[in-house]
Amino acid sequence: MTSPLPHPAPPHYPYGPDPLLPAWGSVKAQALAVLALLGAASGGWLGHAAGWPVNEVALLAVLPGALAVTLAFAPEPATRLGTMAKDLLCLATAAAPLCGPAIHLLIAAVPALLAGAVALDRGLPPGLRVPARYRRMPGARR
Repeated sequence: MTSPLPHPAPPHYPYGPDPLLPAWGSVKAQALAVLALLGAASGGWLGHAAGWPVNEVALLAVLPGALAVTLAFAPEPATRLGTMAKDLLCLATAAAPLCGPAIHLLIAAVPALLAGAVALDRGLPPGLRVPARYRRMPGARR
């Protein structure tokens, strides 16, 4: 009898055999989480001061803040582009409570920021282009 599952992934795709663990000890993750908590707290306070109903404060401040904290401690992606996307999305989600009803504009700006980050990275001199900690995937294209 054949297995209903597809063929197994190659051993190094994309993370290898290591388990995916939260980045509790990462200083960058802790800083992003603190920024997310500050954004959620200030967005909630501003919404309360403006007289928003509790459900709007929860939807526009608390939930984006909780998502940003979750993204901050998510495992580091295997590729440099994935790391940039995760960090930009975490920063945008942390700043979202301060946007109020214009949160959709901030979310729409994330792909443009990511494209700009990739363009800037390609324009940097070779010595500044790829930090050593991003060179994790054997055989990855630059």
